[in-house]
Amino acid sequence: MHASKTPLLLAAIARPWISLLVLLLLVTTAGSAAAVVTPIGIDATTGRYFVQNTAVIPLMGVSADAACNLHLGTGSDICTFDSTKTSYYVNVLNDLSNRNVNKIRLWVSLNGGDWQPNSCTTGRAPHLDDQPFVYNPTPVGANGIGTWRLDLRNANFFANLASVVAFAQSRPNKIYVEVTFFAPWVGVFELGPWHPNHGRALIGGVVTPVGFSDRAYFVKPDTNPATMAQNEGMRTYQKKVIDWTVDALASYDNVYFEIANEPEKFQPETPGCGAPTTQTATAANVATWQNSMVTELVNYEQTNYVNTGVLSRRHLIAVQPFSIAGANQAFANPNIDIVNGHYTTISAANGGMGAITLARTYPTQPRILGSNEDKISGVGSSGNTASCNATSCSGQPDSARAGAWEFMLTRGGTFDHFGYFYNSTSGVQIRNQIGVLKTFLLSLPLRQVVASPDTPNWINIGSYATTTASNKYYAALEPASTAATIKYALYIHRSTTRNLGFRGYQPVAPPPGDYSENLKLCLGPTSGSYLAEWISPTSGAVLSFQNITWPGSTTCANGGPGSVNLNSQTYTYDIALRVTKQ
Repeated sequence: MHASKTPLLLAAIARPWISLLVLLLLVTTAGSAAAVVTPIGIDATTGRYFVQNTAVIPLMGVSADAACNLHLGTGSDICTFDSTKTSYYVNVLNDLSNRNVNKIRLWVSLNGGDWQPNSCTTGRAPHLDDQPFVYNPTPVGANGIGTWRLDLRNANFFANLASVVAFAQSRPNKIYVEVTFFAPWVGVFELGPWHPNHGRALIGGVVTPVGFSDRAYFVKPDTNPATMAQNEGMRTYQKKVIDWTVDALASYDNVYFEIANEPEKFQPETPGCGAPTTQTATAANVATWQNSMVTELVNYEQTNYVNTGVLSRRHLIAVQPFSIAGANQAFANPNIDIVNGHYTTISAANGGMGAITLARTYPTQPRILGSNEDKISGVGSSGNTASCNATSCSGQPDSARAGAWEFMLTRGGTFDHFGYFYNSTSGVQIRNQIGVLKTFLLSLPLRQVVASPDTPNWINIGSYATTTASNKYYAALEPASTAATIKYALYIHRSTTRNLGFRGYQPVAPPPGDYSENLKLCLGPTSGSYLAEWISPTSGAVLSFQNITWPGSTTCANGGPGSVNLNSQTYTYDIALRVTKQ
């Protein structure tokens, strides 16, 4: 039996509620020494999409970041490992699979701890199994919580993590899991395992306080002689987190790894509850640190799992910059396969590059681009389960749908919505609509389409800058020059200007108006018959269609002479177009 299987098999024996299917999967795989796992990979033709076997797979997700493998959150609405809640991970993953949603995201180690509602110095007792380290609950110091042994692996934590991944893998519509090793800026630093208050390790036979002298050193090298030994010594424990996670998940093909969540946190927060008054890590600092973690991940997996025949290739690796400088650093590392963005865009103070900015800045870069955290509404996600519905708390689904469609139709490879409200009306609608987008994407020959230039030649939609100035946003795909299957796609939505530091789309309000499109098509020099279909992004239904006999033209770009008129029916927020050569 491979060592990576042992924690999950023990967890299954210890937990009678784990599904029989997962147990059978474990026993069968463990007993087959010849079984070699081939993790999800990158499409060699485009470099832009995930592929398993020979199939291109758009990954469409709804996640609550640090969620299904942990015991976090209040009420019963955040995906959790707590089987007493309706949002127990088994229920959540079954629901996602049934709705054609095929991706989630999980976190491994949060840098900070939790605090009591009215006190930043008094900690709320953590769950024993919500960090990868062994926890001693005996309180130390004045804040009322215990200590973590950064040198001791928490077997239950990794068994829980592997249980979620195994269950996701076993779903009828397989669910892929992005596993994020670190969340450097989440929680109160002084109450977490990475601060000397509560970090411990056995050094020279003595259990000794260990931790970073400043939170920023979690993501940047320390060159100060006075503190360098302390802070660079902590890399040992960061690498342990990576190694332990690989040991738990190496034998699953539905996994890829992200180094850290939002490591480029440039904007200082309001002081209090552990928030730093300054943040001194630059994009270059973060890139240096991330590259060192990438090297550890690649070398550990290659040595222990690829070279030993467990894996046919390593798992894919993602990073998440907030800046163009950070993205360029990521593209320069050949071992980084996926570059993620958050939200549609973010303010310059936070780095200036959200997911839509990422996609539009790098339309031809041969890497997978991901949007792995998007606002549950255009303006935020405050509130609680009881008040969440289609029009309050988590907002209407329109903003989530708009971000997903625009990103994926700019050749994005994966979109993961920031979905905390599992039981809300809007949460259900968003999951349905994410599944609709996945079905639409699979109707396109993704290996044979490219992002249309700004402005597109095949349709007179105008320049992106001009349209967004009037609250009209779009994304367009067109056939590559070598395409055998000729399809075009366009998505349009009507949203207000984004005005927060971490920005999502918001429908023109209140209420959205009625719109229609009066466009002209120019389908290239070759004649042929085409079918133009206007499609509802909400349901996937074909709203209307038009058969077009195209005579061929070399002079009609951007609606010039010889173009064909194409009119949509009225819509209230967004609409999609698919044009197919018959």
